Amino acid sequence: TDAAAYGLGGVIAWHDFVTRPQVEELLGSEEMRPPASAGRVAHGGFPNLYTLVGYRFLDGYMGLAPARTLDYHTPAALRVARITYVHELFQQQAQLSVGQPFADEWRRLPAPLPRVRFVTDSRVSDQPALDLEQVDVDTTALVTRTLHLDGGPAGTVAMVRDDPGAIEVRTETTGRQLLVVSESYDDGWVATIDGIETPVETVYGDWLGCVVPAGEHIVLLQFRPAYRQWGGAVSLGAVGLIGLLLSLTASNTAAKGRSDLASSPRVRS
Repeated sequence: TDAAAYGLGGVIAWHDFVTRPQVEELLGSEEMRPPASAGRVAHGGFPNLYTLVGYRFLDGYMGLAPARTLDYHTPAALRVARITYVHELFQQQAQLSVGQPFADEWRRLPAPLPRVRFVTDSRVSDQPALDLEQVDVDTTALVTRTLHLDGGPAGTVAMVRDDPGAIEVRTETTGRQLLVVSESYDDGWVATIDGIETPVETVYGDWLGCVVPAGEHIVLLQFRPAYRQWGGAVSLGAVGLIGLLLSLTASNTAAKGRSDLASSPRVRS
């Protein structure tokens, strides 16, 4: 319903369309809000306007709010989600006491985890919201199946590309380790290592990952949901059906024209 209302602009929605400078003006000066490049933030209200100027939000959404497994009112879950700043609205809802005040309405949280990282230990959990408090999230991931990871120091990750629906990294490890990505898990994600497809893992109940073998590799994660392929097939089928209907219409018109010509009276000289 949100998408429909926003699309109607001034007819049903209370606001009109706005430009990026107007959005920045509505949100206040740069000194009064977190830097958009600092990481993910949590607002607690309706933060969609922030996404128009480059913010990544825990509680932002498009049309429908995503389902969440973890309780993001806890410091551990916020670290896993890479939350760097929280708005006072969210802080009040979560009753958070951690972090340092930033500007008038924001608080900076300590030690958010990186966008991409390796862990060398994993534990199978069917209740990640409860088990999260029992593990060290810096080194241990909660997963849905046994991964048989190798110990040792965590490997290194370098971001190559970070676009919507496409995340590419260069990795180097001394053993089999779990690559954890601060990106919401969905069945539509596909992972490849050096061009070879590999299983995608659900990490901490809500987030994305895949197991990477020892050595240097290029890992590519792409969002390719089944409905996108269905949509292409439906569109192609619709085009074919329209073409067939046009062809049948043209044939019927031509046949009717020949029939009318044959039945018309002939004038003898």
